[in-house]
Amino acid sequence: RLSEVKRRRARLVMSPDAGIEDDQVAQCRRPSATFQLQSKWAILLILLPELASAALPRFSNVFQDHMVLQRGYPVQIWGLGATADKELTVEFLDENATVMASASSRPWFDGKWNLTIPTLPEEATGQSLTLTVKSEDSEGPDQSLQDVTFGDLYLFTGQSNVDLPESYALQFNETHQVYEEAFADEAGRRGMIRIMIVPNQIPSLHYGALPKEELANVPDCILCPFPFSGIPSSYHVCHCNALRWTRASAKAIRGFTALGWFSGAALARSVRSLRSVPLGLVRSSWGGTKILRWSGPDAMARCPQPSKPHGRGLPSDLFSNMIHPLKRLRFSAIVWMHGASDTGGIQPYLGPNYYACALPAMIRDWRLQFDQGNLPFIVVELPAYCNERDWATFHTFCDQPQSILKDKREYHLPAMRMAQAAAEKLPEVYMVTTMDLGSMHPMGGSIHSDRKEELGKRVALAAQAAVYNDKSVIWEAPRANRASMEGARHIRVEFVLREGERLVLNTSKKCPREILGIYCTGAGFELRCPTGWMPAAGAALVGTSVIITAPPNLTVIDRVRYAYADWPVCSLQSIDSGLPARIFDLPIGDAITQSKHLSPVEGTEGIRETIGPWKFTIPVSKHRVERLEDQVKDPDGFEGFSWPFLAACSASLFALVVCVQFCCLRDCRCFRGGGSRREVDADQMQDQALLNKDRSPEYRGLKTISP
Repeated sequence: RLSEVKRRRARLVMSPDAGIEDDQVAQCRRPSATFQLQSKWAILLILLPELASAALPRFSNVFQDHMVLQRGYPVQIWGLGATADKELTVEFLDENATVMASASSRPWFDGKWNLTIPTLPEEATGQSLTLTVKSEDSEGPDQSLQDVTFGDLYLFTGQSNVDLPESYALQFNETHQVYEEAFADEAGRRGMIRIMIVPNQIPSLHYGALPKEELANVPDCILCPFPFSGIPSSYHVCHCNALRWTRASAKAIRGFTALGWFSGAALARSVRSLRSVPLGLVRSSWGGTKILRWSGPDAMARCPQPSKPHGRGLPSDLFSNMIHPLKRLRFSAIVWMHGASDTGGIQPYLGPNYYACALPAMIRDWRLQFDQGNLPFIVVELPAYCNERDWATFHTFCDQPQSILKDKREYHLPAMRMAQAAAEKLPEVYMVTTMDLGSMHPMGGSIHSDRKEELGKRVALAAQAAVYNDKSVIWEAPRANRASMEGARHIRVEFVLREGERLVLNTSKKCPREILGIYCTGAGFELRCPTGWMPAAGAALVGTSVIITAPPNLTVIDRVRYAYADWPVCSLQSIDSGLPARIFDLPIGDAITQSKHLSPVEGTEGIRETIGPWKFTIPVSKHRVERLEDQVKDPDGFEGFSWPFLAACSASLFALVVCVQFCCLRDCRCFRGGGSRREVDADQMQDQALLNKDRSPEYRGLKTISP
């Protein structure tokens, strides 16, 4: 009987069939879920120190093999994946493994790290260096990058006219393509031209609006085949939208930006001092994008609109993902070719009024982000093309049989060219004229001119003046600065030219025979009377001025304009440079300042400027200060009252409240409404602070600039 009791107890414990429910048996057989979860966390906490100690530091993916870093300045290096309590050392090694420069730092608690390496000696320029990062307890480097060099770094950004590849510009010219590829192979073999493409327009790539610290991690594009197959009239264009740093080569340049390649190639060929200086060319562009996607939140806040933006993409998404990760690099210049997708009438986030505000705001913000107050911006004017649908224009050809446009009042492209000129109010902005570089029937439509090699040469001339302070080059097109009446029927238009520069006027120049009249009106100079615009009866060149003759039936004339068409007749140009005179729309009798930048009329929300019939507001701060000495500027560009003044105001809570109220009434930083009565613009002072910083010994550059 005793043995029977033992057997029954055994069955109760081991078998669910012995009267015990399944879930009760399960509880006997396995620990509870709570115990399992606590065990997992306990194991994780036990292993966390070991996992942290096993972490290996790495460079940000902005740093790559074969890359070019800007010479002549301290270099910021950053990365992640490090252990917080272990010191990191970053070194540049030459070909003999000799340390040329180094710096050490401890990471932050999250494993991110950032340090600055002092300016490398001049002999580092052009050398193939190894960049290493090493933790203090590592026997050797934790990561090494090969073939890194120092030279001059250029950023090419904008939309589809930056995307267009080198092979597109040489359509059906096989001989020239072979020549260009041979030059690329030689420049790459010597390491003198290196290229890189920020990932863009890849089907699996979706950018959000939050700023990113690293570039998108996607595979490189497949390098393009030779565009000519040997069959007559056979030609293939290949695009590359993601490419890590690489030395130039025949295969690599075929899909690389034509604007970037021909600008860099022109610099390498024409500037003798660059024969031993590598050029780094970075493309960060996306076709069919509006400027609001390239503008950071601070820049967008300067140009508020009455409605929310709409359309493809998110505001600031391209800035956050394609510009923000690069902001700690230093560039020699930024080349900006953009504006077609913002062309249109006066609407929220569209048209000349918005663009004239948004472009200067974006430039100012980018300079603050890059911490380069004198960073040259080379702005490429919208070229000649046949604008059929404003921002939606794509495959429109100038020799097509008909147009949906009915009259010239639907013209928006000329106004956009003048809106681009609003950026010239900022220092170190260089406008490259292109309204004579149109293509009648290129493969991608007239909006995508194939004359990128000529454009690249003009950009290179602007870079020679902007970056290398070459005063001998003529990069700027003739620019009208004053119009006045001479007698009853004659108007004198005066131009600003370099000393000794001469003009030539070809009054017999006409529109191309194939183009529709709606795109090219044939009128070079036009006069405005009460009934509208009329072609001038004649024009003659007198020294550096043009004397325009009005038709005999015009008795009241108040404005004169030139080249106001999608495809303008560029009859006036410089003999010395061959550049066409810039588009203009001037009041007759009112002078414009002789300096490069037009004189402003200050308003309550910014600098109000009239360019032609369009009125623009250039973004400036509403916050003014009474005297310059009341303003303080630290290295980060902070603006406010002096610290003694703030300390005195904080003596008591009552005094502080009174002070804040007083400040608000005096248009200080807390003030958000009403007009401004102060004499010094805070934003201009912020720009000047960055300029002064770049002139300091610590940030001395390669050229001297004037304030």
